[in-house]
Amino acid sequence: MKSFRERRPWLVGGIGLILIAGGVAAAFSINKLPQLRGVYKLSADLKDAAGLQPGNEVRAAGVRVGRVTGVSLTLTAARIEMEIEDHVQIPVETRLEVKLKTLLGQKFIDLQMPRAYVEAASRGRDPDVVAGGYLDEGAVIPLSQTSIPYEIYQAANAGTRILSEIDKR
Repeated sequence: MKSFRERRPWLVGGIGLILIAGGVAAAFSINKLPQLRGVYKLSADLKDAAGLQPGNEVRAAGVRVGRVTGVSLTLTAARIEMEIEDHVQIPVETRLEVKLKTLLGQKFIDLQMPRAYVEAASRGRDPDVVAGGYLDEGAVIPLSQTSIPYEIYQAANAGTRILSEIDKR
């Protein structure tokens, strides 16, 4: 066996640098794998994207449980993609509402669990009994279970239209 001094130091250094670079690349890319982050993906259809952007929070009962990862258009709606933490189960009957987070217009998604589910959980009973099932990976919350906020510019436009229709006499 050769001693360390007899080996080619440039080869040992090169292999060491390659291993370090591979370790750093793996550490930075580990966040791209949803299985390692402990999340699952859900989607929802909205009448209007309502100013949502990737990175906006998803909350259930005021607690952050995920984030918006994308916003796209389908033939009938604006579809938002979300990542929800694995330990959070979302009942099928859950309603989704886009709400205003700040006065500057930042939004968040509020997942509103069914009343019977919340009551069962708050009374110490098993909420699985009243839940009609849970949303699975890739499920879509339908348009009928979503709502968007009334924007200030919509109110201003409606007010302007009404004022312009008033008889000026």
